[in-house]
Amino acid sequence: MPPTAARLRRSAVIVLTVLLAGIVPVLAPLTNAAHASEHAKTIVGPWTSEDSCATPPVHGFGFDRYGGWKGQHRRATGRFRVDHVGTGFSLFTPLGNAFFANGATGIGPLGDTISDGSSPYHDAVIARYGSDAAWSDATLRRLCALGMRTMGGWVAPSEVDLFAGRLAYTVNVDVYGSLPAVATGPGGNKPRRDVFVANAADLARAAVHANPLVDRCASDPWCIGVFNENEQPYAPAIYAGGTHLDVYLSQPAGAPGKSALQRFFMHRYGTQNPRRFNQVWGTSLQRWSDFQLLSALGGCAPDVGWTDDLCMLDESNDRVADRINFEAEVAGKVARLADSVLNEIEPKMLNLGPRLVVAPYSRQLLRAISAPADIVSVNNYDVEQIANLILTPAQRARMAQLGLLSFQPYKRLAQVAAATHKPVWVSEWFYRTARPGIASTPPFLPERPDPNTRAAAAAHYLNQLLGMPFVVGESWFQWQDQPIVGRQADGENQLIGIVDINDDLNQPLARRLANLYQGIIDRRFAKG
Repeated sequence: MPPTAARLRRSAVIVLTVLLAGIVPVLAPLTNAAHASEHAKTIVGPWTSEDSCATPPVHGFGFDRYGGWKGQHRRATGRFRVDHVGTGFSLFTPLGNAFFANGATGIGPLGDTISDGSSPYHDAVIARYGSDAAWSDATLRRLCALGMRTMGGWVAPSEVDLFAGRLAYTVNVDVYGSLPAVATGPGGNKPRRDVFVANAADLARAAVHANPLVDRCASDPWCIGVFNENEQPYAPAIYAGGTHLDVYLSQPAGAPGKSALQRFFMHRYGTQNPRRFNQVWGTSLQRWSDFQLLSALGGCAPDVGWTDDLCMLDESNDRVADRINFEAEVAGKVARLADSVLNEIEPKMLNLGPRLVVAPYSRQLLRAISAPADIVSVNNYDVEQIANLILTPAQRARMAQLGLLSFQPYKRLAQVAAATHKPVWVSEWFYRTARPGIASTPPFLPERPDPNTRAAAAAHYLNQLLGMPFVVGESWFQWQDQPIVGRQADGENQLIGIVDINDDLNQPLARRLANLYQGIIDRRFAKG
C-alpha cells in the first residue's frame, strides 16, 4: 500500500533528525564563537571564509582567517610552514591551509623620505584619508580586490600594527651587515665583512634583536618568517667589491678572515707544505706560515667597479674553483650564524633565507647559503638584456662553461631550485615605467617606456612564476612610486609602485596583476 503524504513527511523528519544528530557534534568544534548571538551560532566549515577579505569560496572551499585555502590541508602547527604539494612546495597557514604569499614590499603609509625629511606619499595619504588608520582600511580593501595577501619585506612595526590580525607579514634583518667591515677592503654601499671574527655570534644576535619585529614574530602566528640578509653580492657578481678571497688577503697578518683563508687553502692543498698551492697560484711559499705575508693572489684587485670581480673569469679553472669554494664557505658561515640566532629566538619561525641579489652565483654557494634555510629568497629582477650589454660574449661563454647561474630570470629561478632542493620566494621583482625626460635611478633595473608595455611585461613575468611549482611566494617592489626628486638614502626615483605618489592605482598594471591573482588557486592548488 503506497504511503500517505503525511507518513512520508514524518519519515523525512525522522531521517533528517538522525542525520543532524550525527553531523552537529562533528561541526560543533568548528563553530565561530565570535559570530554567535544568543539565538544562534554561525557554523564555520571548509566551505566558509573567515579572512579579512571575505573571499568567496573556490571550488567549494573557503579561506581561513590567514587567507589559506581550505581545499589543500596539512596538519595545523600554529605557525606558517612549508610542505610538499605535488611536484613542488607550498606555504601552509597556522591552521594548516594552503597559502601563496603574494603581495608587495613596503606596504605602509609612510613612503620614501626625501632630502628635507618629508614624504610626498605620506602627505598625499593624510590629505586624502585624514589618518594612517583610515589609509590602512582603504588599502586593505584595495589589496583584497587585487588578490594580494602578504606584506612583503621592508615594513616597520607601526605598519604591521595597522594590519594586525588582517594581513600576514615578514621581517627583514641583515646578519652579514652586522659584522665588522674589512678596513683594507673597498668601500662602497656594501663593504666586505669579516665573518670569522670571534664575536660574530654576539654581533649577529644583537643586530637581530635590534629589530623589534623579530621578537614579535617569535610569538605572532601572523608572521610568516624572517629574511636574514639583503643582496650581499657574493662573487662572482657585478659591482660586488671583490671576492672575499681578495679582500681577506688585504688584511694584516693574523686577522680572522685571513687566518680562515689560510686554513681553507691548507685543507684543499694539504697541511704538510704549500707546494701544490704554489703551482696553482704562482707563489713561492716555503711554509704555510708564510701565507700571512701575502697581500694579493692573481690579478683581481678588490676594487669597486661595474665588473670588478668578474676578472676571475679569465683565470685558470683551479683558481676559479678556489675562489668559488671560499666564497661558498663565507656565505655558508653567515647562513649558519643567522639560522642559529633565529632558532635561539623561536625554532618554528621560518628562516626565509638571504634575499639573493641577481648574480651569476655558483651551485656551491647556493647550496651553502640555502642549507640552513627553510626557503631560499631571491630578488629576481629581469636584467638579462642589461647584463648582456655589460658582459662580453667571452665572459658569458665562460660563465656557462663554469656552470654559473644564468641572467635569464626564469631559467635562473629553476637553477636555484634545482641546486638547493628548497622552495623559492621571489622576494623582490618589478618592471618600472620610464620617467619622461629624467633618468631612472638606479640605471640598470628593468624598465619599459610606458604603462602599457610595463603592465604587459609584469603580467608575463607573473604568469611564469605562477607556473613554477617550487615558488611559494612573490613580493612586488614596492607598493608606492618613489619621489621624483629621489629618496633620501640613495636617490632612487623610480616609477615602480602598484600605486602612484598620490595613492592612485597605477593602471593597467594593477588590473593585469589582479586578473592573474584571481586564478592562483587553480594554478597552484586545485589540481595538486
